[in-house]
Amino acid sequence: MNAWEYEDKFFETAKKMGFNIEICQAGKFKVERQIAFENKKLHAGHIRKLYGIVKEKGPEISYGDLEKVAPGRPCAVPYFNIINKKIFSNKNII
Repeated sequence: MNAWEYEDKFFETAKKMGFNIEICQAGKFKVERQIAFENKKLHAGHIRKLYGIVKEKGPEISYGDLEKVAPGRPCAVPYFNIINKKIFSNKNII
């Protein structure tokens, strides 16, 4: 799996789990997918960058890991980890 495939799997899994997936309306990542956790959002670029951390450390990231990629979004960590656990419950990932 590469970062782009991971991004697709992440958003697909999140949507199946009931999370709201939107399209960015502004900024550098306009027209890319994003997901809102409480009042903070992670866009597709964040998800692709987080793939490197996930590949290295496993499906659970820490607040520090997320802070390196998407500062100021600590509320996203538990949700991100829940989605990742679902993705990685399939043994043939990464």
